[in-house]
Amino acid sequence: MKKVLSLLLLAVLLLSCLPMAGLADTAAAPEDFTFDTVTGKFTFNAVDKNIGYYFVRVYSASSGVEASEYTVSSKRLNGGKTGEIKGPVKLDDIGWGPYHVKLVANAAAGTGIDSPAPVVLNAFYGVGGTLERPEAMAFYGKNRVQIILDWWTLCDYLGLNYMPYVKITFWADAECTQEVFSDTIDTYALLSTLGMNPPGIEYIWGYSQIEGTGWMYKTNKKEGEEETQEEAAPGPGPMFGGSGTTMAFTNGIYTYYTSDTLPAGTYYVTVQALSKDEQILDSKVSSAMEIVLTDEEAAPDFSDAYSVAKTELWKDPQQMDMPGANPFQVPERVDLYSNQETASTIE
Repeated sequence: MKKVLSLLLLAVLLLSCLPMAGLADTAAAPEDFTFDTVTGKFTFNAVDKNIGYYFVRVYSASSGVEASEYTVSSKRLNGGKTGEIKGPVKLDDIGWGPYHVKLVANAAAGTGIDSPAPVVLNAFYGVGGTLERPEAMAFYGKNRVQIILDWWTLCDYLGLNYMPYVKITFWADAECTQEVFSDTIDTYALLSTLGMNPPGIEYIWGYSQIEGTGWMYKTNKKEGEEETQEEAAPGPGPMFGGSGTTMAFTNGIYTYYTSDTLPAGTYYVTVQALSKDEQILDSKVSSAMEIVLTDEEAAPDFSDAYSVAKTELWKDPQQMDMPGANPFQVPERVDLYSNQETASTIE
């Protein structure tokens, strides 16, 4: 009996040393991965010849959520060997904010071996940078005001791949010391509304040339034209130049009415960009737009007369065959993107 038990125990031990059917081994992950956040150069040590190829890819990780598509990638790096492997990643499309730098190792086909989990470094771009000061325009009449974010401002944020919060504040005094009401919006939501003017010449944040969608506004007015409601009927804008087109903004526009928290009166309205990360600084506060609100109810179809106020550096969208804007085309903007100080990896 003892001999039989010994044989059974030996059989169990031998079986436990064999791989289970249907379960593959996992290749060893590369080691000593380093990445230079400024130059994009990287190095790592390959330790398993069963790896067929590698990629180093950088993913945006805004608000702690990794993007489904990488922002930049290295070329394919051949495996099948051990030792140091190095190369570069072009960082042209990297903006501000947090990123995941991932070393992806793929097991060679036909080996029956699983690929290891990616090696991930956390990086942050724009450390110490200050957000550009936003510009805006206000349409106001009776008990309604609409605040429109400047398209060039939005494009500059887009160019950095960093869409911040924007705080809209109503002040009771011209010195902007007595806050009456404020609202904070997330400009990231505007990305879902973004269009392009084919064939991809300029960015369009939303407009309409149909009356009733909002107060109509003539962009790029000629010198001496009034900054109030235009009587011109909406129609197609001029091709490649001209004094502008009559349009209504439809996105990046925020509407407020007189209420218990915002009673009728004279207000001074400012906008400020707020960072989503402690490594990036909030923008300066814009110049103030003076507006007047009453208790008289505005017409739902926007048929009322209205007035226009603008922050100091508001700029109308450019006119091609339709209105649009592009990143970094207005160099006089306050704290334009060029003040980025450092980029770093974060443990």
